[in-house]
Amino acid sequence: MVTAAPPREVFLPLAEAAVGDLVAALAAPREALAAHGAGVATGAAGGAWFLGHAAAAGLPGAAALRVVALDVARAAVVRASAALPAPGGLGLLDGATGVAVAACGLGRRLGDPELVRAGRMLAQRIAAASAGVERFALADGMAGICLGLLSLQDDDFRADRLDACAALGDRLLAAADVSAAGIGWPGTPPGLAHGAAGVGLALAHLAAATGRRRYGEGAAEAARLERTAGLPGAGWASGGDGIGLARLHGTAILGEAAQLADAGAAVARARLSLSGRVAGHPELGRGVAAQVELLLVAHEVTGADEHLRAARRAGVTMGRACAAAPPAGPGLVDGAAGVGMVALRLHDPALAPSPALFGVPPARMVPAR
Repeated sequence: MVTAAPPREVFLPLAEAAVGDLVAALAAPREALAAHGAGVATGAAGGAWFLGHAAAAGLPGAAALRVVALDVARAAVVRASAALPAPGGLGLLDGATGVAVAACGLGRRLGDPELVRAGRMLAQRIAAASAGVERFALADGMAGICLGLLSLQDDDFRADRLDACAALGDRLLAAADVSAAGIGWPGTPPGLAHGAAGVGLALAHLAAATGRRRYGEGAAEAARLERTAGLPGAGWASGGDGIGLARLHGTAILGEAAQLADAGAAVARARLSLSGRVAGHPELGRGVAAQVELLLVAHEVTGADEHLRAARRAGVTMGRACAAAPPAGPGLVDGAAGVGMVALRLHDPALAPSPALFGVPPARMVPAR
């Protein structure tokens, strides 16, 4: 017998608890940046990203939350800008690209055009410096920078920025190890954050943005090679949940039946795993939130309400895990911001984008071929 999904209102207290933790951690932006860094994954920009969406959603104290979110985002832009043009700090989750995406997104969401302009200027500098990046991954390399810059094209199209993304895509294809089983990258295991799934995700979105078939073919070949290793265990960074997220977008963009099957297997396993789970870690990076987000994104991409109901049932488990071991730190991946974002989305997925796909352009399902 399937347990009924809880009403969506039960998740607002979980989001509000995360708000309280983050306001305490980020109220003094300079000190917060010194303690946690500016990045999205573990740092202050991730906390600001959540607080801004909480303010826009009308959570208690929204006006004060807006002030904190904008102050932290401005300080993060200044810090990230000061570190350029060094290519080692450009990453989507650990560096300047994530800060630029957060600044532009928060500026639009909260009505601060100056912050949007600052984020765009930072993005232009990132595009110019991206030729020096040597890593491949979504978290800290070419794939993540490409995705982050592409996500900013919707409201601020720049041909030179798109050219920088295409150059990153060409470098990724040129660096790939080609075999009869597909393509991969040196030192890149399966997985979303640091692995081939994240690189393939960037190539798929680049194909959609440019119309160039070689990027879509590269994405399909990366998925084909990763498929030979089988679906790894649960997890966002290097596990099956992250791969499932990448395959949902791959299906939506490329219409590949094989990627749809991969996504379906990941979603089915997440639902089976969560059905008997009592608690565990709550965070996105290593805990229940990753599986909840996989189900929420499956709902968004496919339109199937059964995934939303399953996500809300699993959200109760995430709430128990938070009560037993509250997340430490302000970041999206390992801290309170990620859990708060997931709780906000469990109440209403339209209130915020997925923290598990931060900086990734949206995708919707097309018929599989």
